[in-house]
Amino acid sequence: MGSVRPRQIDVRFVAATNRDLETEVDRGAFRRDLYFRLNGISIRIPPLRERRSEIQPLAETFLRQICQELRRPEPRLPPKTLAALQGRDWPGNIRELKNVIERAVLLCSGPEVGLEHLPEERPRRQPALVPDRPDRHAPDGRSDLASGTAVPRARSTTTPDVLGAQASDKQRILDALASCAGNQSRAAKLLGIPRRTFVARLDRYQIARPKKNPQPGTEDPQ
Repeated sequence: MGSVRPRQIDVRFVAATNRDLETEVDRGAFRRDLYFRLNGISIRIPPLRERRSEIQPLAETFLRQICQELRRPEPRLPPKTLAALQGRDWPGNIRELKNVIERAVLLCSGPEVGLEHLPEERPRRQPALVPDRPDRHAPDGRSDLASGTAVPRARSTTTPDVLGAQASDKQRILDALASCAGNQSRAAKLLGIPRRTFVARLDRYQIARPKKNPQPGTEDPQ
């Protein structure tokens, strides 16, 4: 860059995506010329849920590495815990598995990782129902609004279920802070959420942010 003389270089690009680029090219969402420049050799890596035989060696490798980094004794992964790991869908693939193992190491204080050290698997989200538009026509040709038909709308009040979920979420945040000695970065990582989201939830639930009391290996990044 900035030179007036040409220089010979040898460059190779490695690109990764979770989309079908051929479909994206057909619908004009990805440049055709760029696709053919990149598509020298294509390798499809199946999601982790299609490679369940690899979950155990990956989990054991992450367990060993994390314990070495934290200088903690390495607990065992008993068969019941391995079975639970192999039964998950892993939408976050290997990154999610590593986060789950790190969380288990931080919570485990005994000789083996138990089911209580694993996070609850969240159910898959169902697609939200789209409310009827007020201009949708009734059978007699008039609009629902004109015919007086009430159009269902989403409730704006907070239901008891929502209040219970918020209380449970607040308690999880308090437990994570307690487990990590008030270290917000580690608490966020323990819960598997970005630090910015974690701090926003502290403000939402009016949880006082812990005062910084640096200890070796527990400092929050500035």
